[in-house]
Amino acid sequence: VFGDEMNFKEEILRLKKEKNAVILCHNYINRDVQEVADYLGDSYGLSVKAKETEADIIVFAGVRFMAETAKILNPSKKVILSNIEAGCPMADMVNAQDIINEKKKTDDDLYVATYVNSSAEVKAESDVCLTSGNALKVIKNIPSSVKNILFVPDKNLGRYVEKISGRSLILWDGYCCVHQDLKPEQIDKIRAKDSNALIIVHPECRLDVIEKADMALSTAGMAKFVRENQDKNIYLGTEPGIVARMIAEGYDVRPVDENMICKNMKKTTLQDIYYDLLEERNQIVLPAELMNKARNSLEKMIEFTELDKQI
Repeated sequence: VFGDEMNFKEEILRLKKEKNAVILCHNYINRDVQEVADYLGDSYGLSVKAKETEADIIVFAGVRFMAETAKILNPSKKVILSNIEAGCPMADMVNAQDIINEKKKTDDDLYVATYVNSSAEVKAESDVCLTSGNALKVIKNIPSSVKNILFVPDKNLGRYVEKISGRSLILWDGYCCVHQDLKPEQIDKIRAKDSNALIIVHPECRLDVIEKADMALSTAGMAKFVRENQDKNIYLGTEPGIVARMIAEGYDVRPVDENMICKNMKKTTLQDIYYDLLEERNQIVLPAELMNKARNSLEKMIEFTELDKQI
């Protein structure tokens, strides 16, 4: 057993090289784990990297739905979840049978747009996936002939997308426990003490919070904005893992609320990553038929997102 962090980091780097492994890490993960990652990003960026990687082993430092997504896009590769207990309460707010039941209500005339924060089973019943970073692009590219669009599971992201896109959406009653708790008064409080504050919140926040902020961006969007606007007095309204990353990169940013901690994202440790690589434990195993069905919605997401880039 290694006694200090530096040894864990060195051993992780050695094992990555030895086993041709790649570590994909979400922006909310603990900073020391971010430092050994090959790629840091939001759900969309991580999905694309998972599909593109030539590594034999993918270690996903995140939560279960992210590792499942990587496995669906790479069925022949070993995909490992960094901490097997890291789940997502929002993803648990909808299941495949819920989707099937909703389709029956509309005689199957229902187009299901599903946030990537969902299980493989839910993705398999969906027409397209989306992330906070590409939700507007995806919804915009759904054919105008489609009238009944069910948006699951995040009602806050759905409400924001509905307002900006002008598309009418049927919203599921799910939400992110972390972002749901951010209140408009907290935005007001920052503005009262800092008149130059530029406040960016995550689109998983409530609409009344988003309307008080200057803009809503995914964590990748936040990172890009911070890098391009170093002279601004920026506050980020999301899980503070992205704030720690920006500070480590040398940028002066502040959290809107330092207590917006995602306990599941914080479960992953360097020790977890080391033993994941050493023992190749916590592998994601999904039935081939399920992966094939779920892959359609993920590939449609990538298609719609890339289509928007070409316009």
